[in-house]
Amino acid sequence: MLLVDDETDLLEIGKIFLEDSGDFAVDPVISASLALENLKQNHYDAIVSDYEMPVMDGIAFLKTLKSEGSDIPFIIFTGRGREHVAMEALNNGAAFYLQKGMDTRSQFAELKNMIAQAVKRKSAEEELLKSEERYRAVVETQTELITRFLPDKTHIFANEAYTRYFCLKNEKLSGTSLHLMSRRRTSSRSGSISTHLLLKIR
Repeated sequence: MLLVDDETDLLEIGKIFLEDSGDFAVDPVISASLALENLKQNHYDAIVSDYEMPVMDGIAFLKTLKSEGSDIPFIIFTGRGREHVAMEALNNGAAFYLQKGMDTRSQFAELKNMIAQAVKRKSAEEELLKSEERYRAVVETQTELITRFLPDKTHIFANEAYTRYFCLKNEKLSGTSLHLMSRRRTSSRSGSISTHLLLKIR
């Protein structure tokens, strides 16, 4: 994980407390600009950043990361009396915020817990996304007609075979109501009777 603070003493203490259990490996850096350089070269599971730093503060750092598409869990350290900073951080995508000033051991124990929660949440979100992608890939390649709709018969998903059968595009189908009808057709050559489904969308 990346620990960002312009106070070198806090960086040293933070590294010691966070690494003592063996669960974290900490890279300490003294500015947001240096942190951005590190992020170009290394992968991190989480970022913990101070708010009040020269040149680029913690909120500006967070906004820069989000503008670049970063989804690394971000936790911000704030001094007491800076609730507005905490709210701005959360509104800009921070996972948690933690106020400085409490007992050092308790403070870093709480920080460890926040980091673990943030990393676990991101991992769960990534697994869910992968599961949905696998499911969609399987469903899309099926030759059977597959669709999902709400109790009021509004379409929310249809696979390619379904849309191809009814000669519709997925974007046109989404949000429309399902109304299936059958039509019997007699072949002029063989005389055989077949049943075809017709889809009327509303």
